[in-house]
Amino acid sequence: SGDNDAVRQSTHELMQRLDYEILQPAARIFPCESQISDLEASQGGRLPADYRRFLNEFGGAYLGSEVEFKLPPTSQLGTTISVEAFYGIYLPGSNTVALDLKYHINTLCDRIPDWAIPIAGAFYGNRICLAISGVHSGSIYFWDHEDPATELSGQAFLFSPFQEFLESGSCIGAA
Repeated sequence: SGDNDAVRQSTHELMQRLDYEILQPAARIFPCESQISDLEASQGGRLPADYRRFLNEFGGAYLGSEVEFKLPPTSQLGTTISVEAFYGIYLPGSNTVALDLKYHINTLCDRIPDWAIPIAGAFYGNRICLAISGVHSGSIYFWDHEDPATELSGQAFLFSPFQEFLESGSCIGAA
């Protein structure tokens, strides 16, 4: 429990540095274990523990306007990527589709491979995806909505695990 508390505190401090805001908090659901299990069953995979914790505490987080995530040196996507928001779970009919995880999963199910789910919105309609099954389960990928030939290919790999991706984030101009 001590390690989980330290990770939780570290993630909270990181999200504060990323200038996050939970949009429409009254409509947001803090998913219990059975809701997360239902989501996993519907997608045929398992959410990594670090993402489960994040989804419960920070799902639906809109990030400050100048937040970038530093990419690994092996990335063919450049040096940084901007992320607008992390998706969360919201009450049905709450007018929160822009941030609703289930909405994005359902909307993109025929375009994103079945071993991954979209977990965040990047600028220009692109997505950050999480592999939830297969040999790369737990890995984070960039999905380019305009380039279906390379969707979630090796060149789009960003990080593994999710926590490492979070830790690469910073506000532009922050000390």
